[in-house]
Amino acid sequence: MAAKTDIGCVRRSNQDTYYLPEGGHLPLAIVADGMGGANAGDTASRVAVDYTVRALEQADALLPAEQRIKKAMEWANACVFDMAQRDAELSGMGTTMTLLWTEGGMAYIGHIGDSRAYCLHKGACRQVTTDHTVVQAMVDQGLMTLEEARVHPQRNWLNRAMGVDSSVEVDVIEARLYPGDKWLLCSDGLTRHVSDAEIALVLGRPQAPEEICRQLVEMALERGGRDNITVLVAEEGIEP
Repeated sequence: MAAKTDIGCVRRSNQDTYYLPEGGHLPLAIVADGMGGANAGDTASRVAVDYTVRALEQADALLPAEQRIKKAMEWANACVFDMAQRDAELSGMGTTMTLLWTEGGMAYIGHIGDSRAYCLHKGACRQVTTDHTVVQAMVDQGLMTLEEARVHPQRNWLNRAMGVDSSVEVDVIEARLYPGDKWLLCSDGLTRHVSDAEIALVLGRPQAPEEICRQLVEMALERGGRDNITVLVAEEGIEP
């Protein structure tokens, strides 16, 4: 596993946060993209990741993985929301979150917002998550094409985020793990500059996760880097 994050070429701070199980025991990876003025976005993503990890560390192992993930992300959502209510400087903060948990030969992807998870299986790359955005909802309703959505000025308007309300709906997607598969989690700072086809091309090359992360971040930077960029890659699952 490897991850790389960059402030980009425009932003004054990096509001992305990621988690890797370096030195830990959880079969877990997370990317979160904060939003809010000043330090609020940074606080939202960092706190959400910290509380999600803590909740999963303390979760009842007898519960199905899907329930553990939902409960952990719901609790983290409530913690971020409560913090924003108590501190005027943090009012309105929120964050996306996309996580990968592996267990028993399965991958479980917890998802809120428009950070994404991709899976490369036998040379074919697919986006596993669905963006929780206004334009994606329009695509789902047949009111807009994917090509139109990619360049729409409101493409980053979220209709679901962590910490904005006292409760939130969490998507959990299940997928079988296969040897040789590669998983990629990223913030939208990557996908606003790098297409799915280009992600598939880089992900499909026989190279280390560190090099994949480096190449993708550099591609986004070369094309303007208008947002924070975070890329995380795991190969053949992430269970220790």
